[in-house]
Amino acid sequence: MIRDRLHSRVQSAFTLLELMMVTLLLVLVARIALPQISSILALNVKSSVIKMVGFLEQAYGEATLRHKRIRLQFDLENHQYWAMEYSRPEIFPLITETSKLDEVLSEMKKRVEDKPRTPEEIQAEKAKRFADSSSGELEKKKLPPGISISGIFNVSSGEKIEGGIVSVDISASGLNPELLIYLKHDSGQSYTVIFPPITGKSRIERGEISVNELYEL
Repeated sequence: MIRDRLHSRVQSAFTLLELMMVTLLLVLVARIALPQISSILALNVKSSVIKMVGFLEQAYGEATLRHKRIRLQFDLENHQYWAMEYSRPEIFPLITETSKLDEVLSEMKKRVEDKPRTPEEIQAEKAKRFADSSSGELEKKKLPPGISISGIFNVSSGEKIEGGIVSVDISASGLNPELLIYLKHDSGQSYTVIFPPITGKSRIERGEISVNELYEL
């Protein structure tokens, strides 16, 4: 009976020692792994922010070099962004050697007689003339899991949008509203991409900065 008790105590001691060793190993692994995971996480967020900056600069270059109006699209619900190009409408039918004068005059008369349109109808007509950009750099992109555009602040209008699709135009002459684009990770890390009204050279700031902080930078 004494032997049984001693054997039981020895087993208990070994079990307790094993638990302590396992706990110690887990703590050591956590101390080694967590900083690496945090570094990978931070790198992933920074990479997404840098890609956003590259996208904005590419869109600005497309607008100014090709003299085209470019529309930036930010889908805050689905964490996507892309660019569209505007195609100008023909004001009058093109006249060639094969054109028939009667048809040309008839079309011109029809356009003149068209009833006036409301501002909403004009905007809807313009929206139809935007098509997804043919440039590979401006195609639709989706942010990695856990990263989102938490909001976009239009400095020109003083409006902050936190949902839906945000559309922002860059004119063919390179003019656009100044934007603060907020990117955030589920872990709490956040960055602000500042898209200026001219030059297209964006810059990155850590955290979500306000307009007042913008002018202090």
